[in-house]
Order: sequence, then C-alpha cells, then structure tokens
Amino acid sequence: MFYDQYGDYDKDFAIKLANHIVLKPRDDLDELDDKDFAIIIIGKRPHRQFPIADKESTLLSLIYFLKNLDRIEPTCAEIAGARIKEACFRFNIEAPSRLDRFSLGTNKSHYVDLEKLANESAAKKIDDVSKLDDSVFGLIIERAGKKIRKFPMPDEEHVRKALKAAKSLGPARREYQERLLKNIERRASELGIELNITKESPLNPNLKRDMKYFTRNMDKTAQAAYEKLAQLALDGKITADEACAALEMLNKQNGVASYKYRLSPEEIIYGTQEDVLAKSASARLFAELLDPSLTKTASIEDRIAAALESEEFRTKLDEYFGEGFADDLKTDPKAIFNSLPTPHKDIIRNLV
Repeated sequence: MFYDQYGDYDKDFAIKLANHIVLKPRDDLDELDDKDFAIIIIGKRPHRQFPIADKESTLLSLIYFLKNLDRIEPTCAEIAGARIKEACFRFNIEAPSRLDRFSLGTNKSHYVDLEKLANESAAKKIDDVSKLDDSVFGLIIERAGKKIRKFPMPDEEHVRKALKAAKSLGPARREYQERLLKNIERRASELGIELNITKESPLNPNLKRDMKYFTRNMDKTAQAAYEKLAQLALDGKITADEACAALEMLNKQNGVASYKYRLSPEEIIYGTQEDVLAKSASARLFAELLDPSLTKTASIEDRIAAALESEEFRTKLDEYFGEGFADDLKTDPKAIFNSLPTPHKDIIRNLV
C-alpha cells in the first residue's frame, strides 16, 4: 500500500526531504480526528492516510501524495486528491498543476471500504477485458477445451507491459515468448508505437547479489560453482538461456527440488519486473509467520532479543514508544512483542 508521513516509520523519505525543505511530521498524528485525514481506508483496521490538519501537514501530505500518485488506486486518488486540494486552498497553499484534475467539493465520503473497492475493481477489470477482441491479446492458449487469453494490449501502456513480461519469460516458455513477441510487434505496428523488440533474454542486473542470496546456506564448494556460473554469464561467455539451464542442473545436483520459498532459476538469471530479492524475502517472512518450521531463519522474537543488545536499536525503540520501552521489552521479548498491536509490531520489524 502507498504510504504518507504517518506510514513512513523510519522517516526515510522525510529525511531526504529535509535536505531541501524544512518540514517535520507531527508527533501527535495518532491523536488527530478522522476528519483531519484526506482518506480513511477501512480494512481489518482503519488506515488513515494523508494528514491535512494544518498547513505543514498538508504540505507534507501533498508531497507524499504526488510521489505515490501512480501507485494509488484511482478511486482512492480521486478522494484523497480532492481533499488535499481543498486543504491547500484552506491553508493558502498554491496547488500544483497535477492537482487540477481533482474536483473540489465532491461531497464524497472519505471513508473507503477496502473489500468493496477490491471487488468493484476486479469486476471492472473482468468486464473491460471480456469486451476486447482476440486480436488485442498477446497470447491465446487452448487448455482442456478452454480458451485462455493473456496480455491484453488495448493501448500503448499495455503493449509495453506485455513486452516487459515477454522479456522475462525463461527458456521453458520459449514457444510462448516467440508467439507473444510476434503479437506485440504486430500490435505495436497497428497502434503506431516504436518498440525495441529483441528476442535475446536479458540478464538480471542483480545476478551476482541474487545468486549469493540463493546459496547463502550452502557449503563453500557448492557456492563456488554457483558464483562461477554467475561470472560466466556476466562476462558474456554463456548466454542467459544457457546460464538458466546450467543453474537448473546445479540445483538438481545440490538437492534443490522446490522453489516455493526460494528464487527460481528464471528469477535469478532473468530477473523480473520487481526486485526478486525483496520478493523472496517477503515470501520467506510470510511463510515464517504462518509456520516457523518452513524456514531455517531465527524467529522475529529471537531477532528482537539479539537486536536489543544494540544501543542504537534501544534508542530508536524509546524514540518511537517512549522512554523505558526498550528495557521493558528486554524483560520478555516474546510475550511483550506478541501483545502489541499490528502497527507497533510492523515498526519493530522494520527497525530489526
């Protein structure tokens, strides 16, 4: 989910802003009324986003909103954008041109039901795709007597998304990749779009890092073989496709049979549209929370206990939760951590 100064727990973006603008998030955001936020998303718990209680908060919310605008669901953007624009007028802030498309005085509630919104978005997406002609799709696959249509390309944005997906397909899907690229080229020509279509699979720019992460629990002999493979690919002595096939062979030799909680050969060699290491780390964390026996990593409580030996970690805890909190947590990390509300747990996880 997108975030504002309220959700920027480590103040990463705020610190970057401090180099250019003297703005500081309020210390009492939790004490503000619901009306002091541009939008409130109701899920398992309310997510209050973009404080607009005063001029300084509105300026910060405006900056965070514009920074994350491309990531915000359109309905949420419409509500939050309108209320931030209203707050700009209220506090005599010159609204930037990017807010022009948001209407003042919409009279819409700034409470949004997350489940309802997700259902409406899914229904709209299905309805939109169902109306498209077969010729607009990058792939049409016949499976068990059913026609499966993938990669809709009604406009330039979707054509470019399909191209990114095509370039990330591994050798096991070579037949699909060739068909998809051919249809992308045809569709780009129909829409008058200039594309740089190359059939050679690209190499993951973070190959060395992701390979090291994949082999972190292996012995040094196995690690050396994986590192040599990565170097051969980086030096251009083998193609990306050859590296992927070789990696599959190495995995079999080292007893790697499942990629459910690990990076696949395709993800390591070709990369994906997202950071594969972040994806893997998130998957491992989720698995650990559900069932600690699925991973070999230490539990969050054990990591907290270890982190409490650090003066820097204890200082940050006291800054977030009040003086003496770190000492209290140290008395029984497991019981105290598990008793905390989810937002507090999330902050501690980020600090760890």
